[in-house]
Amino acid sequence: MRARQGRGGLPLVVCTTADELCAALSEGASVLVIADEALRAPAGDCIRAALSAQDAWSAVPVIVLTRTMSRSSQRLLGDYETYGHVTLVERPVKMAAFIGTMKMALNERRHQQRIRGLLAEREQRAFIAELAGATAHELNQPLTAVMGYASLVQRQVQDDARVGHALEAIVAETERMAEIVRKLGRLTKHASKNYIGETRIVDIEASVDSDRSPDSEEER
Repeated sequence: MRARQGRGGLPLVVCTTADELCAALSEGASVLVIADEALRAPAGDCIRAALSAQDAWSAVPVIVLTRTMSRSSQRLLGDYETYGHVTLVERPVKMAAFIGTMKMALNERRHQQRIRGLLAEREQRAFIAELAGATAHELNQPLTAVMGYASLVQRQVQDDARVGHALEAIVAETERMAEIVRKLGRLTKHASKNYIGETRIVDIEASVDSDRSPDSEEER
């Protein structure tokens, strides 16, 4: 396997064996360019396995350099067309047409990567919202109990100013924690802020959906 820099700064990997080709595909190729005679097993089996393991919308674009085709070659190439994203380029190759085909394949791959990034971001947001909701639910019950017991004790020790002041602080801080928990239950996006040094933490205020008020959550 030989790696080199192509035009436009694109990395190229030249595979001379089926094993090298399989390894390159497993590492995530952008475009596969292969001669039709190299599609015979085991290289062909490797490519089929790699393509079939991918989602149809994100499969690696394949450019097959074809020669004068016999019936067996036509059947072989037809197998790959079932996976989609396969383009046949007839040899001898006309460089202008080949470059145009490569650009289209690379643009297609970039579009796939943008979609993949958007899906990953959406999954991350969904996970954060679910985690925040579960956390809020688990914390809400003990906080409610603490506030209830603190209020009960507060009514029973009205004559002790020092204890009363401490209980007021407990109730106030517990209510503040309860408000934070309510905000956790309304997280709909991921925003972060600086914390200590280079550490970043979730910015709860910026991550809360302001349109989802506590009252609307209770109605649901």
